[in-house]
Amino acid sequence: MSEQVLSDLVGALNDLYRLSGSARVHADTVRSTGVAVTQTGLRFLSLIEDSPRISASDLAQALDVSQPTASRVLQQLENDAFVVRHLSDVDGRVSHYVTTAKGRKAICDAKTIIGVLFAERL
Repeated sequence: MSEQVLSDLVGALNDLYRLSGSARVHADTVRSTGVAVTQTGLRFLSLIEDSPRISASDLAQALDVSQPTASRVLQQLENDAFVVRHLSDVDGRVSHYVTTAKGRKAICDAKTIIGVLFAERL
């Protein structure tokens, strides 16, 4: 891989990283989809969709947030009917989360809009 190609790739990745945390991109996503979820909530929803039956502690670790933050975000997602909680078959003290149809639609809509917004800005 040439240095120019590598440099272009690093630049594009930096742009994507910057845009992924942009409050303006998030606000545009919420406005376009009508899905009123925080940036952290969208990150959780996306990971739950990609990793069904994931626990709160695994989510907290994967997204580098505290356990109380994970619990608060998951409670809000559950209250908004984006996810449901199931007790573990192995350990009744552990809950696993899965997306609902509403949650799957929300994340699909958000990913579509984010893709369009990224394409416009890159």
